[in-house]
Amino acid sequence: INYLKKVKSKIPKCKILLEIPTYPYDYEFKKSFLNAPLYYKDRYYRKSLSKYVDRIVTYSLDEEIFGIPTIKISNGVDTKLIKKKKLIISNEINIIAVATFEVWHGYDRFIEGMGRYYKNKGDREIKLHIVGDGDVISDYKRIAENYNISDKVIFHGYKTGEDLDNVYDKCQIALDAMGRHRSGVYYNSSLKSKEYAAKGLPIISGVETELDKVDDFDYYLRVPANEEPIDMNEVIQFYNKIYKDKDPNSIISDIRRYAEENFDITKCMRPVIDFIKYEKD
Repeated sequence: INYLKKVKSKIPKCKILLEIPTYPYDYEFKKSFLNAPLYYKDRYYRKSLSKYVDRIVTYSLDEEIFGIPTIKISNGVDTKLIKKKKLIISNEINIIAVATFEVWHGYDRFIEGMGRYYKNKGDREIKLHIVGDGDVISDYKRIAENYNISDKVIFHGYKTGEDLDNVYDKCQIALDAMGRHRSGVYYNSSLKSKEYAAKGLPIISGVETELDKVDDFDYYLRVPANEEPIDMNEVIQFYNKIYKDKDPNSIISDIRRYAEENFDITKCMRPVIDFIKYEKD
């Protein structure tokens, strides 16, 4: 706050923009006892931000945060740096989830849904590829073991580069967050979903995203933001709707093209650039 105050006093016309990656974020602070001092400091000092910050850049739908007008943008990726996935033909439905896993990712809902599906004699082969580390991995493994589906939930650990690309290449669907409601977030523009799209993967999400507003994008399924297990029959229907009797290569290319046109960082940052260049004092 003192630094921003000094900047404004020395350069009154300077435009100050503050990015808030996740809003609301109080739950993420409060979940750790060690973060308590930071949480209360933040609650106190953020009241002063409106004196010095001109806009808050947000991925939420909020028009105003802490009394400051927002610039709403989507998360974006440099699509040129993300390789389109290769096509690997398989009779299985392989699904990928990539993250540093926290309780709000909610993939326990998906594993629980898989467990119930197989318990009820479901015969379609579905596999979930968990890529990354995190506090809740042990919970995911426990659920898979309880349902005796450890062979169908594969834990790859942390992967990057070619190793990560190889897992992507096996998969036909990707998972966005399934439990954002647990942290009080009901709209989310995740970075990972943009990477999924740049790879050429259809997306299943348990939180509202910008894709909820798109009528001509057939590669997106939204499931309810609640604690119910994910219905695997709905997942199978989604898979069949996309891939049955269609050219998988053209599907990958269609999704990739949409990401290039809508989620490349050059497109997503345009509202911020326009504010800096054109907004009058």
